[in-house]
Amino acid sequence: FDDGSCGSLCRFGYRGRGHVTMAAQFIASCVAMLQAKVEATPSPLFAAAVDQMRSSDLFSPSAGLIFYVGLVSATVCVSGLCQEIASTFMSLSGRPTARHTTATRSTTTATARLGPGSGFRVTPELVMSSRRNEYQNVVTENGGTHSMLHTALWLSILSFFGSPAGIVSVLTIVYICSGLETSERIADVSPITLFIQSTLITGVGSVVSFLPFARMWDRLYESHPELRCQQDKSHTVTGFNRLEVYLAVGNLFIAAGMSCGVVMIHVLYPGLDKVYFDSPFVSMASAVYFLVSAVAFFVWIDVWAYVYHRVGHLPWVYRNIHKVHHTWKQTTAFTGLALHPVDFAVTTGGVYVGLYVMPLHPAVVIANLLYVHYHNVVDHSGIYSESSLPWQASSQYHDDHHRLFHVNYGQSLTCWDKWGGTLWREKATYGEKNFKY
Repeated sequence: FDDGSCGSLCRFGYRGRGHVTMAAQFIASCVAMLQAKVEATPSPLFAAAVDQMRSSDLFSPSAGLIFYVGLVSATVCVSGLCQEIASTFMSLSGRPTARHTTATRSTTTATARLGPGSGFRVTPELVMSSRRNEYQNVVTENGGTHSMLHTALWLSILSFFGSPAGIVSVLTIVYICSGLETSERIADVSPITLFIQSTLITGVGSVVSFLPFARMWDRLYESHPELRCQQDKSHTVTGFNRLEVYLAVGNLFIAAGMSCGVVMIHVLYPGLDKVYFDSPFVSMASAVYFLVSAVAFFVWIDVWAYVYHRVGHLPWVYRNIHKVHHTWKQTTAFTGLALHPVDFAVTTGGVYVGLYVMPLHPAVVIANLLYVHYHNVVDHSGIYSESSLPWQASSQYHDDHHRLFHVNYGQSLTCWDKWGGTLWREKATYGEKNFKY
């Protein structure tokens, strides 16, 4: 940095000041290369974002420290994700994992481990216990060290994308998805062509990253029937030649188009949305707002999911649109995105409305979308799963929605169903033709 921030950071007396200096020099080199790239072959999308980033407080004297913290957070994030993936693969091979080890709960179905190789099996008693406990954990501990580590994982993702390194990563992805367009070529390309080009690139990237993850849960469903939420029913999850896979892939391209549209609006019509790129860590107030906005956007997504889902179960809307999603009474990992295109577009559009209502940092948007996307796959996997996060309902919550139809409309939080009178009730009668409002 030309402003001497490296020296000021080292004067703080950090034991790892050599690492701080190296980190600051590294990000400064990255910025220099990016600036040279923009000046040589500027992309309107990329250049506008970098110019906005330059004019903000992102590269303040504290940026080196922020980057260092972001780098450490990224390491924690990657380590946590790798552990999660490794645990899943160990589960697929039938080996018990330490991640599932918990204290025994005082329920008739409680077990010391939840997963393959532990002797755990989903039983009717477990299903009823989960329902009566409002879909909170009945097998594993819902709190303690695991909850703190799981929360720290998502906070690491959030903080990384809020750091200079995260912003550069986001802008680089945007630049790649735009097709690496230069100013010379962009003059000959219409906005519609650029939109189509960006949508195709983004869509292909989304599909390539989604298919292996969803297929991993399909293998778990196929290999371990004892873990299925619905023990008395099953259906094939072999290969990709299935309707839910086709719908999921098509809807990923719809999501890609909507995302590219949001980015183009941000660049072509500045000020229309409320997305900001300023560093969220320049002051205590900005950092607090950063965290509060992350929670607010999460609540926005969850409230919208509940409200629109209830609308989707109105008789006419259900029969003509939303019923497509309920083709699968025994869900798979691909079912989470297997909706009618209109259904999916409205659901996704409601999420993006939040970008025009409240000031949001890209890190807040990315972290929330990753969280929702991850749990959407898990909740539709057909596998009984409990989260160590105290606010996240078990997968039985949404599995019951597909099994019983007009009940449990929420996404992550059960409170909306509880307050709206649509949470599962033991004496209620459920069925596809028995509409509940």
